[in-house]
Amino acid sequence: MGFLDACKSFAKSVKNTITDYIKHPDTRNNEIKVNDIKIIDRFIFDPVDQGDTIELKANAHIQLDITRTAQNIDTKPKKAILDVFFKKGFKTNGASAPEKFRGIILPYIAMDDEDAHKYNAAAFTHDGLYAWEGVIEEYGMKSVEENKDWHTLTRSECDDILRGVWRESHFVGRFAASAGDLGVMLAAGGPDHWGHDDLKCKPFFSAKIKYLN
Repeated sequence: MGFLDACKSFAKSVKNTITDYIKHPDTRNNEIKVNDIKIIDRFIFDPVDQGDTIELKANAHIQLDITRTAQNIDTKPKKAILDVFFKKGFKTNGASAPEKFRGIILPYIAMDDEDAHKYNAAAFTHDGLYAWEGVIEEYGMKSVEENKDWHTLTRSECDDILRGVWRESHFVGRFAASAGDLGVMLAAGGPDHWGHDDLKCKPFFSAKIKYLN
């Protein structure tokens, strides 16, 4: 991504965020904090398409311990467990940062230890949530319109998860996390990605949330 393209993407993202706030003022204070990550089934993948994309060779499963603040639902923060499932065949281009920033935010890390799997979980999860426009399932609750806010994450909440998983992986320090925040705005969090599924990953992804309070 060149400088002009980055500026255009940034402008689009800011415009989209402002539009979201105007259309949905009750979600302005929505926020998700990632408290912990558990890798239940590891990410086993191979590079494809000249290495620009990676594809899962086995099912994967992670659990995120999160705190969700969504004042349009409840005035108090809600502790929750977010189960995220990936089926064999799920594809992602990882943290697709511009090449100049890949010394700070890597697309993905080789599968050599637990923290590497946590780092990779950020982009995998973010791509799946974006493809579904934040729609997830809730354990024990039917997915009907009146329950929509309980099982639909905003775009900014999905970005919160990306950044939170990065930080909890211990691969991303304070400076890199700040650079990652900018990268989310310039690329990963741009409006052109929300609801798009260029790699056809929707059938291979699902997420279920369980509120604990």
